[in-house]
Amino acid sequence: VVIKILDENDNAPEFVQQIYTAVIPENVPTDFSIVTVKATDADSGKNGEVQYFIQDDTDSQPVSFFAVDSETGVVSVIRALSGKGRSEPYTVKIRAVDKGIPPLVSFCHLLVVVGDISTNDGVPQFIRPTAGEVAYIHENVTVGTEVFQVVAFDPDNSNTANGKVAYKLLDDQSSEDHDYEFVIDAATGIITTQAPLDRERKENYTMIVVAHDFGFPPQEAHRVLRIFVLDVDDSDPQFERPLKSQPIEIRLKEEEPIGTIAGVVKAVDNDTGVNSVIDYYILNGNDDDVFGIRRSSDNKGELIVQKRIDGENITKFTLTIKVSKPSEPVTEFGQPYNYQDLSQTQVTILIEDIDDNSPAFETSSYVLGARGNTEIDTELVILHASDPDASSSPILYSIRNITFIRPSTQQNMEVLEVFHVNPQSGVLSNNEPLGKYVGGHFDITVEARSSPGVHNVAFANVKIYILQDRDLLKFVFYKRPNEVREIIPEFEKALKLAVAQPISLNIYDTNFYARNDGSLDFESTSSCFQLLENDVIIEPKKVMKILNQAKSSTVKDLYTNYSVVAIESCAPSREAYKMLWSEIVVLIVAALIAVASFIFCILICVMYSNYTKKLKRTSYFHSVYMTENGGHPPILSPAEQQRIYEWQEMNAPLADAASFRSYPTLR
Repeated sequence: VVIKILDENDNAPEFVQQIYTAVIPENVPTDFSIVTVKATDADSGKNGEVQYFIQDDTDSQPVSFFAVDSETGVVSVIRALSGKGRSEPYTVKIRAVDKGIPPLVSFCHLLVVVGDISTNDGVPQFIRPTAGEVAYIHENVTVGTEVFQVVAFDPDNSNTANGKVAYKLLDDQSSEDHDYEFVIDAATGIITTQAPLDRERKENYTMIVVAHDFGFPPQEAHRVLRIFVLDVDDSDPQFERPLKSQPIEIRLKEEEPIGTIAGVVKAVDNDTGVNSVIDYYILNGNDDDVFGIRRSSDNKGELIVQKRIDGENITKFTLTIKVSKPSEPVTEFGQPYNYQDLSQTQVTILIEDIDDNSPAFETSSYVLGARGNTEIDTELVILHASDPDASSSPILYSIRNITFIRPSTQQNMEVLEVFHVNPQSGVLSNNEPLGKYVGGHFDITVEARSSPGVHNVAFANVKIYILQDRDLLKFVFYKRPNEVREIIPEFEKALKLAVAQPISLNIYDTNFYARNDGSLDFESTSSCFQLLENDVIIEPKKVMKILNQAKSSTVKDLYTNYSVVAIESCAPSREAYKMLWSEIVVLIVAALIAVASFIFCILICVMYSNYTKKLKRTSYFHSVYMTENGGHPPILSPAEQQRIYEWQEMNAPLADAASFRSYPTLR
């Protein structure tokens, strides 16, 4: 039977020496091996394997100067020792640990003497500020306030000049060309202010701090220190603008959704952090609180739409914006804009129109009459539609349908060519005479379109009754036509009020008044008219009844104010003409002259007929004679020839000249 005894980690490592010593000059290079420490462990296997470490509870300097190889126990220099020479040795505590579980430990000490090679070779080293460390100080602090304390040490003996440290700033503080804000105490290293600090003027300072000893030659070290000036809430927010600047202009489309950002304004506060936060207010110009303003994440003022904006009702807002600190809220509103106050600015918001409305006629139904003798291309009515949208195109008019209706014969037909409408002006006129349409009426559908699209169109119905003059009455004004045309719109309104009934009035023409004898009165005007009730034409008899039943005093005053002297039938009524005696005498004389002329003409015709017969007879005898005798004797006696000559002389002025010259000459 073989019994194997298993090892147990019951032995701690043991150093060969409890104290090791070494002497090295301060100028040895790094990685220089000083000494090898050795420890053994009686256990076997892992329990007997030993590792070495420097115990960091010893003097802090040896820990940073030396290192030990964990496997071999070789102690070496890991940092330059220049200036670290001293009479007292550096003590390094080394720990030996086995690999057992749990591990066992033992210790030894290494005493290292670093010898000085040269005088004052120790360079001061900074404890504060550390690399990258910064200092902070509030602006506006009292001059002389402590900012920071610099701390440094010298590895040389502090009891000697080589080891004593003093402080200064690298800049030449004695220069009279500069005003330095900071000063450092050479002995304590305390940096204090020596001038007021204004963060808005300069928010940080960078300086080089020098720590030096008093050895020969002196040694010094440098460290950069940045001092940041902390903000104090000592600046008021304001707008960066000239005193007499123009308002900020913002364009906004109407009907933008509530919550839309209409525009942004920016003010500045030279403070930082929470001290630079700005609150924005609308002082005036915000009718009905249409807009609100809020601070954005980047400290700007966002104008927000709070209510519906209709560009047809208002086209511009001029807002006065004011800024302040949150700690000083604005409580008074409505003050006028003060251009000298840079905490205020003006914003003009121009509302841009969008085409969101359809055109609309002044009235959707027109009822009027036209006389049968109306001339071609007469202006019957002016149709007018409007679109409140400024961005819409000009309205164009067109006729969609024309239907003629004659109730007496139940005739109903489309006649598209009878009327036309001017596309631009909306004037409705006739293309042909209307006499054949008397007794009927036209239903006309007129379209008004502002722009393409089914929503940009409106329709109106025009009903035109074709009337004879006997279906109309006329007002007789003691005014000239041009004066009457100017007062007709007012007269129509006044008559409706005076009658006090739901009627409408159509006046058709303004002409010089024609008397019953057909003569014109150039100082008076007649205007044919009709009354309508519920878009139906009222007969003349009923019209007279309505006008007579109206409040007599009111209508009488109306007629007096507008110089209405009579109401008559529009159809001309002519009386039998009575002739004067002078006119009768003239007619009788004219009749006698006509009768005498007629008798004279008959006489001439008879005489001419007799003459022609005699001439034919004479020609016959002459031809016979010439045939028988070959001569040319006279046919008439001298007495007959003389009578013919006398007759010619007597009748030559009364006969036609051509006819007279055509008579033959008897030879």
